[in-house]
Amino acid sequence: NAARSFVQALTLARYAEAPDSGPTRRYYQQITRFSASFALASDVAMLTLGGALKKKEMLSARLGDILSNLYLASMVLKHWENQGRREVDLPLVEWSCRFLLYRAQEQLHGFLRNFPVRPVARVLRFVVRSKT
Repeated sequence: NAARSFVQALTLARYAEAPDSGPTRRYYQQITRFSASFALASDVAMLTLGGALKKKEMLSARLGDILSNLYLASMVLKHWENQGRREVDLPLVEWSCRFLLYRAQEQLHGFLRNFPVRPVARVLRFVVRSKT
């Protein structure tokens, strides 16, 4: 997870596989990137905090928010595909994906800012590089 997250962050997910080559390709790639970052963040949280993660409700809530936003963004893309990729819906799809990915990014920033083990948080920030 660490290597995948680092490579995705370093390349801004430009080389991530996407099922689409059209106007929504970058959204699929960004979802892949944030999914890798989410997986790494949740793995590190479980390894370092263990059962105490349940007591740190703000951290677990932020992880839940990241997952929810990524799920909603993928749902928007899937719905657009199922509806026949209508060009008239594309501005709404783009706005929705940008908004949801921004919220996922902000929640990831909040998770990293509030992570109680500071040295681990610094390493995570470097590996994840959660800027878009």
